[in-house]
Amino acid sequence: MQRIMTKPSIFRYEGHNYLVPFLIISSLFFMWGFAHGILEVLNPHFQESFHISKTMSALTQAAVYGAYFLIALPAGWIIRKWGYRRGVMTELVLFGIGALMFIPGSRLPVCISPLAEWGCSLSAGWLVVSS
Repeated sequence: MQRIMTKPSIFRYEGHNYLVPFLIISSLFFMWGFAHGILEVLNPHFQESFHISKTMSALTQAAVYGAYFLIALPAGWIIRKWGYRRGVMTELVLFGIGALMFIPGSRLPVCISPLAEWGCSLSAGWLVVSS
């Protein structure tokens, strides 16, 4: 009998199946990309809803991008100290806290601190997964 050769799966390595972790990380990239991209959409709505100037609206973007700058080194330290899995879990907890901070922050004229924390978690997530 002739043996049929099957093509090895790209998701198997040394007997472990990595399909589920691959799908989870891929969905996280989509989530982070959506969260980052929605800031551009929300900015004009912040101006209209809260009656703020273009300068104050620009501060919302500055808060998010400033958070990227501030969290880069601490996120690297978290990855080095705890590893990738705990780094992703830490980022997801930070992301959840940032999302919950929007609830009381929605009563304020400008919700800068939730956006800054959201930017920190997005930055940490990109650093963990990209490295």
